[in-house]
Amino acid sequence: MRTSQVQKNILKYLDDRPGENAFLRSEFSSCSKSRAGVDKALRALVEKGVLVRLGYGVLSRGKRIPELNMTGLTQPIGVLAREALTKLGAEPKTNSALRSYNEGRSTQVPVWLAFEVGDKRISRKIGFGQRWVNYERNGKWAGPY
Repeated sequence: MRTSQVQKNILKYLDDRPGENAFLRSEFSSCSKSRAGVDKALRALVEKGVLVRLGYGVLSRGKRIPELNMTGLTQPIGVLAREALTKLGAEPKTNSALRSYNEGRSTQVPVWLAFEVGDKRISRKIGFGQRWVNYERNGKWAGPY
């Protein structure tokens, strides 16, 4: 299948899911018979600014910012990371530092982006620009990844 046809299939896949913003690479497997064809089409769509890479095998819808001549995110990285983690099989919850702040047990506002993922081991580095997701496993800090 030609790359332009695979790109059309991927764009149709995106149009059929208007409520979703984060996608895994494996979701696009049905758009072509070959893995290489999908990878090539995804690479081209990232270059065009239709999609943005959030990590290995994790993509998001992108929007062009002409003033900066770059591609940005359509949603905040926290929303996209939560959606991607859900698709990876984790149940992302608010981290312990943010819970402490919200419950009034701490006055320190957490400035990092972190999710508690239960006992699920997440080995993907998810983020965009200077913002990267950190993980907590069962309430214990798993550190920055």
